[in-house]
Amino acid sequence: MCIEAIGKSRVVIQFDFSGTPRRSYWLLIDRADVSVCLKNPGFDIDVIVSADIVAFYRVWLGRVTLSEALRRQQVRLDATPANIRAFSGWFTWSPMADTVRAASDGRHPIKLGKRTQVEL
Repeated sequence: MCIEAIGKSRVVIQFDFSGTPRRSYWLLIDRADVSVCLKNPGFDIDVIVSADIVAFYRVWLGRVTLSEALRRQQVRLDATPANIRAFSGWFTWSPMADTVRAASDGRHPIKLGKRTQVEL
């Protein structure tokens, strides 16, 4: 999480993941801590993210940009327009995202032993 990018004292994001199993999680973010909750923490929800778990993982990893996943309706955000615009800045995506994007664009392969590229 990029806590500095969040202008509020607390943000709650609900993730509704489809796939197997279908599950909801909540991120409770405040200036001092980020907590993953398995039950609704009882605060107002700022953003609801609905996605297939694999589609969201592909965004996190860098295989697909968030804007592309939103455009393809693989990920949906339910929030105020301001929170939707701010959402992508709240996250620090996978540390491998830039490398994965570069490999996907053909700029350079990812080397893993005898394999030359990773497909996710």
